[in-house]
Amino acid sequence: MSFGFGVGDFIAVSKLANAVRKQFNDAPGQLQVIRDDVKRLSNILRDIDDHEPADNLDDQQQKTLNEISQGCCDVLQDLIKTVARYDGLLTDTRVGPRPGLRKAGRRVWNRLTWDQAEIDSFRRRIDTNINAFGLFLTECNRQLSRETKDIVTVTQHGVNQLVQHQDEQRRREILNWLSPTTHEAKQADFFGRVQPGTGSWLLESDEFGKWMAQDEETPTDQRSLFCPGLPGAGKTFLTSIVINEIQNILAQERIALGFFYCNFREQTTLLEILSILVRQVLQQQPDIPGFLETTYQKHLDMGTSLTVDECLATLDSALAKLPTTFVVLDALDECYLPPGQRKKLLLELFGLQKTRNLGLFVTSRDYPDISALFEGKPNLRIRASAADVERFLRGQLDNLPRVMQQREDLQQEVISAIAAFLLARLHIDSIQGKRSVKQVRESLKTLPSGLDAAYEDAWSRIENQLPDEVQTAKEVLSWISCATRPLTTRELQHGLAIEDNQPYLDEDNIPEIEDLIAVCGGLVIVDQQELVVKLVHYTTQEYFERNQVRILPHAHRDIGSKCVHYLCFDAFKSGTLWKFEDFDARLREYPLFEYSAENWASHSRKHNSDMKLILKLLRKPGNVDACFQVILPRGKRWYVKQNWESLSRDFQAGVRGVHLAACVGLVEACRALIREDEMGNVDPKTDHGQTPLWFAATYGFPDLVQDLLNQGSFIENREKLRETTPLYAAVLRGHEEVFNVLANAGADLEARTKYKGSPIGIAAETGNERMMKLLLARGANADIKIENGLTPLQRAAMGGHDAVFKLLVGATGMDKVRSSRRDLLDYAGIGGNESIARFILDDEGFPPNEKARCAQHALHVAAVYGSENICRILLCVDGVSVEEKYANGRSILSVAVVAWKKSARLIKLLLDTYKANPNVKDDDGRSALSYAAVDYDQVEHIIQILVNADGVDINSRDNEGHTPLHYAISSVLRVGNESYTAQRKFKRFVRILLEGGADVDVGDNTGRTPLSHAVDPKLEEGKSHNPKKLRDVIRILLASGANPVKKDDHGLTPLSRAEMRLPAGHEALILLQEAALHSTLNQLHIKSVQ
Repeated sequence: MSFGFGVGDFIAVSKLANAVRKQFNDAPGQLQVIRDDVKRLSNILRDIDDHEPADNLDDQQQKTLNEISQGCCDVLQDLIKTVARYDGLLTDTRVGPRPGLRKAGRRVWNRLTWDQAEIDSFRRRIDTNINAFGLFLTECNRQLSRETKDIVTVTQHGVNQLVQHQDEQRRREILNWLSPTTHEAKQADFFGRVQPGTGSWLLESDEFGKWMAQDEETPTDQRSLFCPGLPGAGKTFLTSIVINEIQNILAQERIALGFFYCNFREQTTLLEILSILVRQVLQQQPDIPGFLETTYQKHLDMGTSLTVDECLATLDSALAKLPTTFVVLDALDECYLPPGQRKKLLLELFGLQKTRNLGLFVTSRDYPDISALFEGKPNLRIRASAADVERFLRGQLDNLPRVMQQREDLQQEVISAIAAFLLARLHIDSIQGKRSVKQVRESLKTLPSGLDAAYEDAWSRIENQLPDEVQTAKEVLSWISCATRPLTTRELQHGLAIEDNQPYLDEDNIPEIEDLIAVCGGLVIVDQQELVVKLVHYTTQEYFERNQVRILPHAHRDIGSKCVHYLCFDAFKSGTLWKFEDFDARLREYPLFEYSAENWASHSRKHNSDMKLILKLLRKPGNVDACFQVILPRGKRWYVKQNWESLSRDFQAGVRGVHLAACVGLVEACRALIREDEMGNVDPKTDHGQTPLWFAATYGFPDLVQDLLNQGSFIENREKLRETTPLYAAVLRGHEEVFNVLANAGADLEARTKYKGSPIGIAAETGNERMMKLLLARGANADIKIENGLTPLQRAAMGGHDAVFKLLVGATGMDKVRSSRRDLLDYAGIGGNESIARFILDDEGFPPNEKARCAQHALHVAAVYGSENICRILLCVDGVSVEEKYANGRSILSVAVVAWKKSARLIKLLLDTYKANPNVKDDDGRSALSYAAVDYDQVEHIIQILVNADGVDINSRDNEGHTPLHYAISSVLRVGNESYTAQRKFKRFVRILLEGGADVDVGDNTGRTPLSHAVDPKLEEGKSHNPKKLRDVIRILLASGANPVKKDDHGLTPLSRAEMRLPAGHEALILLQEAALHSTLNQLHIKSVQ
């Protein structure tokens, strides 16, 4: 058999491998090994099919692949013949067993006794093919990596590469939209400082071994490993070792890894953590889930951001495709999220463990609130093992005095005297200056035993340096310990280069980073991957915070002044930059500008700063504009970049120094600038009507709000963009103290915005329980109609805010709930909060018939929003049925498939638990699988679930006779679906359908097959096919057995339609002509044999 390579050929080989594997399903243990080997061969065939299109191969590669493929076919055919030889299990060598032989086959297996040498021979041949395919795939990937660096030429090959490049570019855009960072640099930095062999005690422990070996059968409560430890025990370095261990097996096994390094200096949110984990998991997979692509486009169009629920849904979708995923969280105690969010993070991950094989590894200080969440789960205490500390110290020999490098006995004395990683680092620094054996030994006798004592010793060494070195060290440590976030090396260098009253930065005054680190007594290190300067440990930060008044008393004053000096530079007089590229260039040229603009006031407020210097900045219009552009509502960088000019105009047109002072909460500066106003205007407005009071309320400064009100500021002033008042702005941002100041001054609690929003409405929408209590306590109307005609109660249900919902129920009474049960239950389906849904359903006054009707309707809404938990509750209501039909006669299963937010778990629930009929048709005759086929590139895992459903009709025909395969053809060929990924998914979709029994030649009501529709589809006027895409689709269908000369009711064949529509020489036409010729020759051969 000659096996020529083509896009669809691997489908045929894969079918052959699957058929052989299925024949060995019931084989005895002696032969099970062959089944497993064939399965491995089948998997690598799929990998090549998914990743290596024919056009990417040169002649030599194509020849190599043909040879390997021929050997693959030979061994599979020989296997079939051998089985047939044993007692007549098979009578021919066709792919697949004959009908009716399944039970008989089981009996025959029992009579077979294969020669072990024959089994070994087959296994060696299969192994040879697997290795050959593996080497081929590796070489192709290397070749592709080299080729993508070259300029794409205008040839068909170049076009193919360009399509793939555009697809990869889209993929990168989505991944960067999820999160611009991945923590890979942090991992490289931490692991790069680990001595070989460190942490072997952890990797070899029973607890870690069991955690790594988990599979789908592992109990949920055994899938986590909690590793508490004391400060300085080396938790972070051991985490980096664990991550590296998992990364080493990523390429060998089909698993994924997500990890996050928490840092007390880096502000974060639950969404940011989840986004980074999702990005890490997805970038290890070939395709972006269709749900995420749809979500990305929706947010891109609307200018909105990803939500936590969407992020969790995406993570769940990604995990569904993987046998095992590991998530590693380091230093969870340092993750200072808003109240309750750290617990929510863990509970969400625990929830995923119930349905996915997700391994969770967490390190932390032994805090009760964290430890309690891991009660009953495996744990392993992190400790600084003597062997690990010794490895670290020996790795520092090059940094020790020469006298120690030459004396093994002295080295051992040092090792024996030090017992923890952090102390090891500090103590090594303390003996670096010793020049004799005696000095070293005397130093060892006085080594501090605790961290604080070690830090005091380091501080004494700093103060005993030369005066200039002491001053530099204090400046460096002030910046690093007091900065609101980690500083880059360039930011720190610029900070120390600023000179008083100098309107520019002198490049010759910028110090070398190595000199800055050298004078800090070992307390400062540089993250070489991210080029960030930081303290050696978080306990170092705690030391400086406890002792700042004593050792760095003027740190905030000095930093604040430096920042203001920097912002006064002449370079920023040009003000607002209307092109994002220009703004980005400004940040690159002046790396400290962004930090200074965002934080100068926070440092100034912590210490009485030079008001003259501050007013100097606020009187510079251009510099004020430049600063204001930095503190705009930043949002996601992708959105800001695309809408830069409009955002800049909307939020800073007409701003003055007094507005900037209000944004940062400087009371004295605002007073001084208002006094300077010729009209004494306390409410100067920007072009969009924002006043200092509005800015102070928006950014949460109650003292300034009170001061402005005392000066006569108009409390009900509205900005022009959304017509919001200062009180509305305070409620939106959750500033409780500002709210109380404004409310006490008589602010209108029910002031409407341009879109009918109100303060109580926005509190309900954001789920701010404390703010809702304040509003209700002051008599705000809880039943007011807000945006879109909703009530606050409905808005809280829609947002899934249980606590706020209950507060509003208490304020409005149960009668309001009962009068709008149906709507509230629908909104609960959108919000996905079980407590709200149960509260409504459990009302004793809810008549059973009405409850069933409302629950049946809410089931539809919950399915549309993918709220699997709410659907589960609603399906338990008496009278609710999965067979109920909705608009256009669709079943709940079809609704879930076409939902805006698709949930694979919901579809499995409907099929497996509630036995939904997968073949129910709507008014157009379409089944759930028919709808899924249209979005095959987005719901591949859902299609697999539907195909595997009991009794599914894979060839289900609609009113026009179209099958799921017909719809998939129309979808892949529609204009706009050009991506290489979409075509790859189409191939997999065809494979899933064919393996499920789909008829590739089924005709519709006019006799037209999927192949016929592919060559002659219904297209919009003026539209045409992408030639390459049409060619690949034709090739896949032909390789799947499609007949190019099957006539429809009009007497036309796919070939004849192609000849009418396609120009001569079109690749798709040539494929059809060759296939028709082969078909004719085969028929002639059969007749001649007969």
